[in-house]
Amino acid sequence: MEHLTKAVRSIFFRNNSSSSNDHEESLNATSSLNSRIHYQSHIVTLNKESRNDCMGKIYQSIKASANRKNCVPIISFANMVSESISSFQERVITRNAAQVFDEGTSSFAGTIFLSLTELGTGNNLSKSIQDDFTVRVVSATLDFNQGVCEARKSDHGPAATYFHRALTALLVDRSVLDNSCPDVTFRENVYVTVTFLTSLTLLNLGHTEWHLNHPHESINFYHRCLDSFKSLQCFLHKDSSISGFIVEEAIFYCDYGIATCLNCISMAFLNKDVVTLIGSENEEQIQEKGKICLKYFEASLSIFKDLESTHDASQSLPFVANMATVSNNLGRVYFILSDYEQALCCYQDCVDKRLLSLPHTHLDLGVSYFNLAQTMETLGYEYKALENYLTFLSIATPSLGNAHAYIVKTVLIIADLYICEEDYDEAESILREYLSSSAFISIEDLKSKIFLLNTLSKVFKCQDKSENALETLLQIRNIILPLPEDDFLIQSYVINSSNMAALLVQTGKIEEALIVYQRAMKKLKKCEQEHKDLSSLTLPGFLAELHMNTARIYEAMNKFSDSIFNLEQAISLKRIVLGPTNVEVANLLNYLGLMYYKANKYDSALSSFLECLKIRAHCEKKSNNAIISTLYNVATIYKEIGETKKALQSFLAILKDERKLFEEEGSSSNPKDLILTLRHIFEIYERDPSLGMDGDGTVFIFDAMQLCRQYRDIIEPRLGRGIFFLLGHVLTSNQEVEAGFKYYCEGCELFGAVNSHDIHEYGEKGLLSILLAQVCNESRVFPLHAAAA
Repeated sequence: MEHLTKAVRSIFFRNNSSSSNDHEESLNATSSLNSRIHYQSHIVTLNKESRNDCMGKIYQSIKASANRKNCVPIISFANMVSESISSFQERVITRNAAQVFDEGTSSFAGTIFLSLTELGTGNNLSKSIQDDFTVRVVSATLDFNQGVCEARKSDHGPAATYFHRALTALLVDRSVLDNSCPDVTFRENVYVTVTFLTSLTLLNLGHTEWHLNHPHESINFYHRCLDSFKSLQCFLHKDSSISGFIVEEAIFYCDYGIATCLNCISMAFLNKDVVTLIGSENEEQIQEKGKICLKYFEASLSIFKDLESTHDASQSLPFVANMATVSNNLGRVYFILSDYEQALCCYQDCVDKRLLSLPHTHLDLGVSYFNLAQTMETLGYEYKALENYLTFLSIATPSLGNAHAYIVKTVLIIADLYICEEDYDEAESILREYLSSSAFISIEDLKSKIFLLNTLSKVFKCQDKSENALETLLQIRNIILPLPEDDFLIQSYVINSSNMAALLVQTGKIEEALIVYQRAMKKLKKCEQEHKDLSSLTLPGFLAELHMNTARIYEAMNKFSDSIFNLEQAISLKRIVLGPTNVEVANLLNYLGLMYYKANKYDSALSSFLECLKIRAHCEKKSNNAIISTLYNVATIYKEIGETKKALQSFLAILKDERKLFEEEGSSSNPKDLILTLRHIFEIYERDPSLGMDGDGTVFIFDAMQLCRQYRDIIEPRLGRGIFFLLGHVLTSNQEVEAGFKYYCEGCELFGAVNSHDIHEYGEKGLLSILLAQVCNESRVFPLHAAAA
């Protein structure tokens, strides 16, 4: 058997992409011609001559040899993975960033040979059939190779066209061969050659359609490929006149192809039907569809393990590397399904295999370390996660550069881990290291730099270095302002303004903070007029945030009217962006009610609280705590304006819900809200005896006292002391002086003495009792309060 040409190279492309915060890879099997096709002394350089001329010369050469020796080209599985380690390493090291993270391609594995095989003596195969088969195989191989060349350049449209042409050339009706060729050996060799090349072509069409964002078409081609490989597998396992060694090799590569195809089907399904659900509320669907992906990946990995044990495939580095990829993808699914222990096992297996099969500077190995780190971080192994993130950076940064999105993402993760450990020096060090690079040139790079600077500002803030933090925020602003506005930059500008203003408030520069917000609002309103192409919801949303923050500044300045004005503006904008019944609108209405209350505008406060209550009570995701909180505010206003009956009804309804919630939470609950409600109810009965009940409202203040006594370790001293003093005052007023005085004393004993700021809360009579109670518990405080009285 004479080798005709190193005509078809088996290549496993790796598909690498990221969604939530990690990486996934897809095993893709394909084949290509060498850039030069060798036949005896005749060399045709594909890059220099037109395809038609190339095809003509190769075909004439093949035809002459085939006619001379009565031969046809068929597939040869000998030396299919004979490619030298050095050339394998050289090729895979040169992968670029897109090939790792952005659905790119990378080549693996060895070569498939087309060989001339002689037709048997006395063979009645007509020359037309012989010529037809020869030209089909060569033409398909050339088209196939050209498709791979285009795919490597990420020109997936032209690549798909070439693969379709190759597929058309390979479509041969088997019945034609059965009827035209009595030579069984030749017929079976032809069938194996055509079916194997067809399977690879279908697989590559699956890849190109995936890159062209046609997931349904992609999965369809993968399934057709799987059926083709299975058909060939079934044929090879039957009695055949093909030699046993060739059958064994063919079965190996057929199984290899099936494992690859199963992986690709699952990857396409994972990205189409599972990744798109992440972040939604469809957890049940994620689990259901994720388990489908697991079945495909596990089936693929099972085949790889069988091949590894039965064919000693572990000696083939491409094989081991591809097996590692399936482990990686399996880990990806387990991670999505929140089975982090299983994900960790898969990722560790992937790292181990890649350490054996890839250079230690290979990007795929770096990706494995990232996935391992991410899983360890999720499991709470922060120290080990940090080590693996740093390993990823050491591998990936030289190839991708400091400004690459995944490098920046990883630096931010590492910095946050250092911040959590309060190791601010290390956090600052790594951020400065990457910020010092001159690689931040493009707009996208500068956007990445904004993230790094924001985190550096956070580090300075944690260290109480306000000036450094403010200087860093000014650097961000100097990056943002010259760039053309888009949604991201406008959002960054708003965040930057808010962070600067917060720092100014923290350092007591409230007026300067107010100026920052006002300038930001002025700029956004200008953007709204000049850039109609921006998202119609972007600017109103950002303006609303600025008005909210401005309202907080005015509140801190006790300028409640200005705070109210800005809150009303924010509510109006939020209604435009989110709709009038959104929860965020309700939250702002509650805040507005509080500002009206502080401004003594009780009617307006009541109106805001009631509107808030209506939204919260009817929204899709109800929060009982939020409803109780709003109802409490409503009841407080009713009490303030003398609507005691409505106030009592509201507080009694609150009391019922709070008791239930308190019982459900058990020992972990804080009874503060329950105590305040009980005090309000008691005060209402004290104020309006006409509401009537058996006895008076002291039962409620006794309940509050019992809670203060039981939870004295977590109750605020001022609240606990106040309840005991109130009960003491009530009993003393009812001529139960001795009993009342005991509660004054217990209040001081449990929660400490009052200070001079609290004295005005108690009447002259109550103050005297308090002072006497304090003498009983701590004599040294008596002179101070006696003097104050």
